[in-house]
Amino acid sequence: MGNRKDVFISHSERNCEAAESLRTELKNRGISCFYSQYDMNPGDSLREEIGDAISNCKVFVLVLNKDSNQSKWCIREMTHADELNKTLILVHTDNCKMSPAIHDTFAGLIRIDATPPSYKKICDSAEKIAKVLRDLKQNSEAQSSSPTRRGSPPLSWLWIVIALVLFMWGAGANTFGKTPRYDIVDGVLSLQYRGNMVDFSKDNPPPWHTAEFTSVIIPEGAESIGKFAFADCRNLESVTIYGEITSIGSSAFYGCQKLERLSNPDNAPQEGFDVVIPDSVTTIKDGAFSGCASLKSVYVPDSVVKIQRYAFFSCNNIEKVRMSESVTFIGAAVFEGCHSLKEVTIPPLVTSIPGSLFATCTSLTEFKIPESVTEIEASAFQGSALQEINIPSGVTKIGEKAFKACKSLPEIEIPDSVTEIGSEAFMECPALSEINLPQTFLTNIGENAFPYDNAKFTFRPTKSEPETPQEPVVETATSSELAA
Repeated sequence: MGNRKDVFISHSERNCEAAESLRTELKNRGISCFYSQYDMNPGDSLREEIGDAISNCKVFVLVLNKDSNQSKWCIREMTHADELNKTLILVHTDNCKMSPAIHDTFAGLIRIDATPPSYKKICDSAEKIAKVLRDLKQNSEAQSSSPTRRGSPPLSWLWIVIALVLFMWGAGANTFGKTPRYDIVDGVLSLQYRGNMVDFSKDNPPPWHTAEFTSVIIPEGAESIGKFAFADCRNLESVTIYGEITSIGSSAFYGCQKLERLSNPDNAPQEGFDVVIPDSVTTIKDGAFSGCASLKSVYVPDSVVKIQRYAFFSCNNIEKVRMSESVTFIGAAVFEGCHSLKEVTIPPLVTSIPGSLFATCTSLTEFKIPESVTEIEASAFQGSALQEINIPSGVTKIGEKAFKACKSLPEIEIPDSVTEIGSEAFMECPALSEINLPQTFLTNIGENAFPYDNAKFTFRPTKSEPETPQEPVVETATSSELAA
């Protein structure tokens, strides 16, 4: 029973290159490590040797990858170390989703990101572990050298009390986030945390997931709302945010079918908007409000620069969205399935209309494409109710099915700048009877790009062609002639 090592390295024997590299870098720093492949002999009792090594180590390190994440041995080792109140450190070496047991054990504890596990990141991880060991040594020396006065708790207990207070108040930065404490009174869920909220998932929902509440209060000091934080909270109606939130996580309010109001009382009110994104938010992440069927109006402030894909997907009753000019990126399908959407503007810094952005927006009859746009991506307006559309002169590509099934669109003019039109771009548009095209420059027209059965095509001279002194003649063709 002589396994007295500074660090116990828990890992899977499969895909263990990062763990071995970490052991090497720790040894290079004079830190002794227990590593099962090197520190156990044939015939040793596995349980006894590992149990002894964990009991005698100062720091327990779990090297997390897809294999150790599912390893029963790693879970047992971690649980044993936790029961012995060892200092626990998690080193991420790939992007696997943590199992619930690992996630719960390391909530609020030390996590080191080493993804992907390059030499530099392994060295950085080793240095951070070394610093933890140095801090533990200094604290131990301070405790042993300080006299304990009668009537006062030992210094070790003082450290524990201080640590608990800091943890409860969320002091200190934590990049990976915290699981908030909470209480529910009269239908109001009040969260208590500072900094970033931990990310949750469908498989690992937040502790309040099954509770009954209609309102949520985000406290001062909060800096983010985690993934799936309130997903499928079907009775949630309003959210009040007091913190300087910078990020609303992926699917944070996914499926909150009764959510109607969200605001920060410290921000200026925006008349006519029920959901006012706080003016500290910079990113609205994937599917953040997807499926919020009761939302009617959304105001996006100057602070926001990114709205990621599906952010407002299938918000059936949303009627208007106001975006500031600071937004530079809008993801795919952000408003797809918003059947009541009538009023929305795209900021002038956006350079493309993303795929399926307004697909099946069956109340959107008009829309102004910014002059900055150079590409209209696949299915961007498919199935919308557009009655007219002006394609700016800077657009070079119209993606496949971009305007497919726009059943009320009567005419379209393709500017000289367009060189490519994708397949079925204007198919299933029964009202489309006038199509104006440039004579040249269009080099790539996809299969069934237009409704050739009922439309009349007009070909105009491009602006770069010299004007003729003769009376201009505009060539026309019927659908059958063009098809022939």
